[in-house]
Amino acid sequence: MNAHHKREVAVGIAAAAIAAIGWFVVIPLGIEVPQNIKITALSPDFWPRIVMAILAIAGAVIAIQAFFESRGADPENAPANDEKTVEHPPAVLAGRVIFALALLFVFYAGIFQLGIVVCSALIIVIFTFVLGQRQWKYILPLAVALPLVLYFFFVHVAQVPMPLGVFEVLR
Repeated sequence: MNAHHKREVAVGIAAAAIAAIGWFVVIPLGIEVPQNIKITALSPDFWPRIVMAILAIAGAVIAIQAFFESRGADPENAPANDEKTVEHPPAVLAGRVIFALALLFVFYAGIFQLGIVVCSALIIVIFTFVLGQRQWKYILPLAVALPLVLYFFFVHVAQVPMPLGVFEVLR
Protein backbone atom coordinates (compact mmCIF):
# COMPACT_ATOMS: atom_id res chain seq x y z
CA MET A 1 0.00 0.00 0.00
CA ASN A 2 1.58 3.27 -1.10
CA ALA A 3 1.40 6.59 0.77
CA HIS A 4 -1.54 7.84 -1.31
CA HIS A 5 -3.68 4.82 -0.49
CA LYS A 6 -2.73 4.96 3.19
CA ARG A 7 -3.73 8.62 3.30
CA GLU A 8 -7.06 7.87 1.62
CA VAL A 9 -7.81 5.02 4.06
CA ALA A 10 -6.94 7.34 6.97
CA VAL A 11 -9.24 10.06 5.61
CA GLY A 12 -12.09 7.57 5.26
CA ILE A 13 -11.61 6.23 8.77
CA ALA A 14 -11.35 9.77 10.19
CA ALA A 15 -14.60 10.79 8.47
CA ALA A 16 -16.38 7.73 9.86
CA ALA A 17 -14.98 8.45 13.34
CA ILE A 18 -16.13 12.08 13.19
CA ALA A 19 -19.58 10.86 12.16
CA ALA A 20 -19.68 8.42 15.08
CA ILE A 21 -18.69 11.17 17.54
CA GLY A 22 -21.36 13.42 16.02
CA TRP A 23 -24.02 10.70 16.20
CA PHE A 24 -23.30 9.40 19.71
CA VAL A 25 -21.92 12.49 21.50
CA VAL A 26 -22.50 15.84 19.81
CA ILE A 27 -26.12 15.37 18.69
CA PRO A 28 -27.41 13.93 22.00
CA LEU A 29 -25.61 16.63 24.01
CA GLY A 30 -26.31 19.54 21.70
CA ILE A 31 -29.86 19.02 20.45
CA GLU A 32 -32.86 18.92 22.71
CA VAL A 33 -35.57 16.67 21.29
CA PRO A 34 -39.13 17.10 22.58
CA GLN A 35 -40.95 13.88 23.47
CA ASN A 36 -44.18 14.75 21.61
CA ILE A 37 -42.86 14.76 18.01
CA LYS A 38 -45.20 12.77 15.78
CA ILE A 39 -43.32 13.09 12.49
CA THR A 40 -39.71 11.90 12.68
CA ALA A 41 -38.59 14.16 9.83
CA LEU A 42 -39.60 17.21 11.86
CA SER A 43 -37.50 16.24 14.87
CA PRO A 44 -34.65 18.70 15.54
CA ASP A 45 -32.10 15.87 15.45
CA PHE A 46 -33.37 14.25 12.25
CA TRP A 47 -31.28 16.16 9.68
CA PRO A 48 -28.09 16.23 11.76
CA ARG A 49 -28.37 12.44 12.07
CA ILE A 50 -28.91 12.16 8.31
CA VAL A 51 -25.77 14.23 7.73
CA MET A 52 -23.78 12.07 10.17
CA ALA A 53 -25.03 8.89 8.48
CA ILE A 54 -24.04 10.18 5.05
CA LEU A 55 -20.62 11.21 6.41
CA ALA A 56 -20.11 7.75 7.92
CA ILE A 57 -21.11 6.02 4.68
CA ALA A 58 -18.89 8.32 2.60
CA GLY A 59 -15.96 7.70 4.96
CA ALA A 60 -16.45 3.95 4.79
CA VAL A 61 -16.66 4.03 0.99
CA ILE A 62 -13.47 6.12 0.74
CA ALA A 63 -11.55 3.78 3.06
CA ILE A 64 -12.79 0.58 1.41
CA GLN A 65 -12.21 1.90 -2.09
CA ALA A 66 -8.65 3.02 -1.26
CA PHE A 67 -7.92 -0.32 0.40
CA PHE A 68 -9.06 -2.34 -2.60
CA GLU A 69 -7.32 0.01 -5.06
CA SER A 70 -4.08 -0.53 -3.17
CA ARG A 71 -4.46 -4.30 -3.40
CA GLY A 72 -4.99 -4.16 -7.15
CA ALA A 73 -2.30 -1.56 -7.87
CA ASP A 74 0.94 -2.69 -9.46
CA PRO A 75 3.68 -0.63 -7.79
CA GLU A 76 6.15 -1.20 -10.62
CA ASN A 77 3.81 0.18 -13.28
CA ALA A 78 2.27 2.93 -11.17
CA PRO A 79 3.26 6.47 -12.11
CA ALA A 80 5.49 8.20 -9.59
CA ASN A 81 3.20 11.21 -9.37
CA ASP A 82 -0.39 11.41 -10.51
CA GLU A 83 -0.63 14.08 -13.21
CA LYS A 84 -3.91 15.46 -11.83
CA THR A 85 -2.66 15.69 -8.25
CA VAL A 86 -1.07 18.98 -7.27
CA GLU A 87 0.86 19.05 -4.00
CA HIS A 88 0.47 22.35 -2.14
CA PRO A 89 2.66 23.52 0.74
CA PRO A 90 1.07 23.25 4.20
CA ALA A 91 0.88 27.06 4.47
CA VAL A 92 -1.31 27.22 1.34
CA LEU A 93 -3.58 24.47 2.64
CA ALA A 94 -3.86 26.17 6.04
CA GLY A 95 -4.67 29.45 4.30
CA ARG A 96 -7.50 27.79 2.40
CA VAL A 97 -8.96 26.34 5.60
CA ILE A 98 -8.74 29.73 7.33
CA PHE A 99 -10.36 31.39 4.29
CA ALA A 100 -13.20 28.84 4.32
CA LEU A 101 -13.82 29.33 8.05
CA ALA A 102 -13.74 33.12 7.69
CA LEU A 103 -16.19 32.88 4.81
CA LEU A 104 -18.53 30.76 6.95
CA PHE A 105 -18.43 33.44 9.68
CA VAL A 106 -19.23 36.12 7.09
CA PHE A 107 -22.07 33.89 5.84
CA TYR A 108 -23.46 33.58 9.37
CA ALA A 109 -23.20 37.32 9.99
CA GLY A 110 -24.93 38.13 6.70
CA ILE A 111 -27.89 35.80 7.17
CA PHE A 112 -29.90 38.26 9.23
CA GLN A 113 -29.26 41.21 6.90
CA LEU A 114 -29.50 39.56 3.48
CA GLY A 115 -31.43 36.41 4.35
CA ILE A 116 -30.45 32.78 4.21
CA VAL A 117 -31.38 32.30 0.54
CA VAL A 118 -29.23 35.18 -0.74
CA CYS A 119 -26.28 34.32 1.54
CA SER A 120 -26.46 30.66 0.54
CA ALA A 121 -26.45 31.54 -3.15
CA LEU A 122 -23.45 33.82 -2.67
CA ILE A 123 -21.46 31.28 -0.67
CA ILE A 124 -22.17 28.56 -3.23
CA VAL A 125 -20.84 30.81 -6.00
CA ILE A 126 -17.73 31.71 -4.00
CA PHE A 127 -16.92 28.16 -2.88
CA THR A 128 -17.46 26.59 -6.31
CA PHE A 129 -15.28 29.27 -7.90
CA VAL A 130 -12.55 28.87 -5.28
CA LEU A 131 -12.64 25.09 -5.69
CA GLY A 132 -11.92 25.46 -9.38
CA GLN A 133 -15.25 25.35 -11.16
CA ARG A 134 -15.33 28.00 -13.87
CA GLN A 135 -18.37 26.93 -15.85
CA TRP A 136 -20.98 29.52 -14.97
CA LYS A 137 -23.69 27.50 -16.71
CA TYR A 138 -23.37 25.05 -13.79
CA ILE A 139 -22.49 27.45 -10.97
CA LEU A 140 -25.37 29.90 -11.33
CA PRO A 141 -28.26 27.40 -11.64
CA LEU A 142 -26.88 25.48 -8.64
CA ALA A 143 -26.46 28.68 -6.63
CA VAL A 144 -30.04 29.75 -7.33
CA ALA A 145 -31.90 26.43 -7.34
CA LEU A 146 -30.39 24.74 -4.27
CA PRO A 147 -31.11 27.53 -1.74
CA LEU A 148 -34.59 28.09 -3.18
CA VAL A 149 -35.53 24.39 -3.06
CA LEU A 150 -34.23 24.07 0.49
CA TYR A 151 -35.99 27.28 1.50
CA PHE A 152 -39.35 26.13 0.11
CA PHE A 153 -38.99 22.72 1.74
CA PHE A 154 -38.08 23.99 5.18
CA VAL A 155 -40.42 26.99 5.28
CA HIS A 156 -43.46 25.61 3.48
CA VAL A 157 -43.28 21.84 4.09
CA ALA A 158 -41.48 21.49 7.42
CA GLN A 159 -42.72 24.92 8.61
CA VAL A 160 -39.33 25.92 9.99
CA PRO A 161 -38.94 29.71 10.05
CA MET A 162 -35.87 31.10 8.31
CA PRO A 163 -34.47 34.62 8.23
CA LEU A 164 -35.23 36.25 4.89
CA GLY A 165 -33.34 39.49 5.48
CA VAL A 166 -34.25 42.07 2.83
CA PHE A 167 -36.96 39.72 1.49
CA GLU A 168 -38.82 39.56 4.82
CA VAL A 169 -41.62 41.62 3.22
CA LEU A 170 -42.43 38.65 0.94
CA ARG A 171 -43.51 36.46 3.83
